[in-house]
Amino acid sequence: MKRKLLFTLLGLAGSVASLEAQTIVTEDFTGGMDGWVVENLSTTSPVEWTWAEIGFEEFTTGADGSIYCLGHNSQAQHEGNSTITSPAFAMNGATNATLKFEHIFSPYQGTFEGTLYASGDGVTWEVVKLYDAEVAYAVERVDVSQYIENDQLYIRFGLVSEYSNYWIVDDIEIYQPNAYDVDVTSLDLPAFESIQNAPYTVSLNVLNKGSEAITSAEITYVANGGTPVQETVSGLNIASTATGTISFTTDFAPASPGFYDLEAEVLSLNGNDDSDASNNTASASMIVYDADNAAPRKPFFEIFTSSTCAPCTPGNIQYHSIVNSKPEDEYVSIKYQQDFPGTGDPYCTGEGLSRRSFYAINSIPRMEIDGGWDGNAASFTNTLYNQAKAVPAIFDISGAFTIDAANQTVSYDLSVVPGLDLPAGFATLYIAIVEKETTANKKTNGESKFESVMKKMIPGSNGEATPAFTLGQEVTMSGTYVFQGNYRLPSNGQAANRIDNSSEHSVEEFEDLHVIAWIQSSDDLQVFQAGNLENETAVGVFELEKANVESLTVYPNPADEAFTASFEMATNANVDVKVINTAGQVVDARSITAKAGKVMVEFGASNLPSGVYQIQVEENGNVIATSKAVVAH
Repeated sequence: MKRKLLFTLLGLAGSVASLEAQTIVTEDFTGGMDGWVVENLSTTSPVEWTWAEIGFEEFTTGADGSIYCLGHNSQAQHEGNSTITSPAFAMNGATNATLKFEHIFSPYQGTFEGTLYASGDGVTWEVVKLYDAEVAYAVERVDVSQYIENDQLYIRFGLVSEYSNYWIVDDIEIYQPNAYDVDVTSLDLPAFESIQNAPYTVSLNVLNKGSEAITSAEITYVANGGTPVQETVSGLNIASTATGTISFTTDFAPASPGFYDLEAEVLSLNGNDDSDASNNTASASMIVYDADNAAPRKPFFEIFTSSTCAPCTPGNIQYHSIVNSKPEDEYVSIKYQQDFPGTGDPYCTGEGLSRRSFYAINSIPRMEIDGGWDGNAASFTNTLYNQAKAVPAIFDISGAFTIDAANQTVSYDLSVVPGLDLPAGFATLYIAIVEKETTANKKTNGESKFESVMKKMIPGSNGEATPAFTLGQEVTMSGTYVFQGNYRLPSNGQAANRIDNSSEHSVEEFEDLHVIAWIQSSDDLQVFQAGNLENETAVGVFELEKANVESLTVYPNPADEAFTASFEMATNANVDVKVINTAGQVVDARSITAKAGKVMVEFGASNLPSGVYQIQVEENGNVIATSKAVVAH
């Protein structure tokens, strides 16, 4: 049968990935809901099972990618007071028991409360735990020992809400825990710190999966394979199923700046061996730098947005209200147009979606600052800008690029100077080509122009592993990327319509391209430094633009029926004003005698196909000014 997920109460799921010691009960519902009692599903109509196009990677979905859930149409809304109750579970003589389950709790508005109950007789119910705030996908463990009566146990999930989204519960397991069993979930260590602030605290975050409270632990850590630090920490109080932190009393004191790998382990608990030592270790990496060798930071701002996203508009406005007042070379900016809401942005790319997955982003507008701060660009402030700029950088990134517009080619030379020795592959180098301003992707959110739009990542969204670095020694890299085929404006951002870089492109104006680079950790996603490469494209005939033509503009832009090319002539001259399509064909032209001063030339657009056109002013066959016009019907 197809797997079901009861959004408001219970998910009907696949198999449990790994069973705990002395498992008593498992319920993944692949065989149905036999023995479970569902009451008061919802006052929202219709009260029946229906397909919902809501996906969760953590839960197995139907063959068509959707989830069978309680709700209506494409939503999973709940109103009322609903419960789902288990049958009596035989505990087989167990006096200690832990309940484990997976869940996602998504309240929306009004009142909402999820409650986990337990009972020994199925009549008198006690509250085990309340949920009154959003819970992302999590594996929950609770001690239910005290609720066992007459060798049996019942559990119940209840949801009271006025208008909640859902509460999914899945993969239920009840097990008798071993006395001592700890899961080391992570190693806390500063990821990036100056040696002037040494030494550094080292801590282990743990989950106590055993039945006995942890009061002491024998622990050890080693840095870069050196001499282990081993000690016993007492005075702990980590109850069964609870999480806690075990800190070393001996701090980490590196002798010099560098890259350090630390590995830590729990050796024993309360003087006893752990029943499962397979999950007792954790590792972390740390970069220790010398503040005297640090470089000025260029904050890196990544924005996930779409021309179909109404909330993205105020986010972009707020972002640009801050950065547009800063020197352009003081920060680095890139925007990834996305494939939702609705049909998505025409300039959505697979590489932009990969960056969204990189950060595990599931909503827009979204902004990342140096891979750390994560929020809505509408919340971006000058304080955040200055805080990011104040963080020291361990690299200086610079370089130059050139554009051969006629051959749709971008070439770059990149220079990286490190502030300390670092091993090969410690991070990832990313290079991206962005278009400073686009307009043809205008859709439904009211924005008419879009800045720093990502067009291509080189060689792709996975970047390249960094080489080995030696303090102060420059590392150079160079490359060339050729945009293939002709310009095409996709109708939307869905997969079937996206640009295929092997045969086409979405660059509106090649002269408007820009190249950026950044170095980023793949572990904690921290960006160590970013840089804007300088445009060193030969000016050539465009030098005449300063002498003869100033401020060539096109309005309205985008245009439907007609548009006007307006420019200032410095001298009297005979000029040709041409409209050229993306295939390089002249589709309209005017030959005029232009006098010094403002010149306006009108062109009809009703017979032109929708797309981007180059407006070109020529004198004696030489191009002296260019701009672009977007025709949108």
